Amino acid sequence: MTQAKDIPPRVSVGMPVYNGERYVKAALDAVLAQTFRDFELIISDNASTDATGEICREYAARDPRIRYSRNDENIGAARNGNRTIQLATGKYFKWAHHDDLCTPEFLARCVEILEQQPTAVLCYPQSRVIDEHGDFVSDPEDGLDLRAPDPVERYRAFHRRYRGGNWWINPLFGLMRTEAIKKTRLHGSYFAADVVLLAELALMGEFHELPERLLYRRRHPEGSGNLDPWEMAAFEDPVNKGRILLPRWKLLFELAKALQSSDLSLYDKLRCYPQIGLWFLRFFKGFVKDLLVAAKQIVRLFLQTLGNRAQRP
Repeated sequence: MTQAKDIPPRVSVGMPVYNGERYVKAALDAVLAQTFRDFELIISDNASTDATGEICREYAARDPRIRYSRNDENIGAARNGNRTIQLATGKYFKWAHHDDLCTPEFLARCVEILEQQPTAVLCYPQSRVIDEHGDFVSDPEDGLDLRAPDPVERYRAFHRRYRGGNWWINPLFGLMRTEAIKKTRLHGSYFAADVVLLAELALMGEFHELPERLLYRRRHPEGSGNLDPWEMAAFEDPVNKGRILLPRWKLLFELAKALQSSDLSLYDKLRCYPQIGLWFLRFFKGFVKDLLVAAKQIVRLFLQTLGNRAQRP
């Protein structure tokens, strides 16, 4: 199906990629195999140094629905992912990681729900975890079916799920209303920014979970899921590398900031704030670790400064 130039597609699929030559062909094939055909595929190449660009250009030359764009330099995973949203023209938007897969029915099933449920801002299927070879690893329970009409109830359920230790963010790779995600602050350049983005969306509308496992998330040695909070911050934005960071404190601050900037009434915001405070009690040791790591960095920098001064003539 060829999309008329003056008629935007119903769905925009954004694929941010960096050095993804090993998996990107399979990811592209999975998107192009969708039974729902009215979509555009926006590829944002974050200055890859391998064969990623060559592969993506080849696919773009074969299918007019593909738009390939390349950054002049690595701008970080967060900004690169946000760029695909900014370029999106469809009514609905989906992120597709270059190393994940989706079944052919993915878009059709999610579009069906969002068309039927105007109060929903996100529809996502259950997921399956595969390894670098595509072999089965596990079937996690995503557990973010938030259908309460009251945003405070949705927000409480959202926080209970993440404070419980289930940090899978698979729902973020479902199908979203483009107008909703463009009203958020998009994906931040800090640790667990995806959790904050999902929290913003939960305040806007309902999440619908499909029982079918239509999303295959790939876990492999080079994946970002293996990074610690400091490495993740540098992955999201290279300028964070080596900086003195308080990643969990930053997460708490951004959750509060997202709530404050929402359209909720002051009364409803006050009902939501305790959910953020409970994070501090639940992950107290992690907050202490942030302070200890920062203190060690400060001491190290202080000693280096003293050493440099001592070496001066």
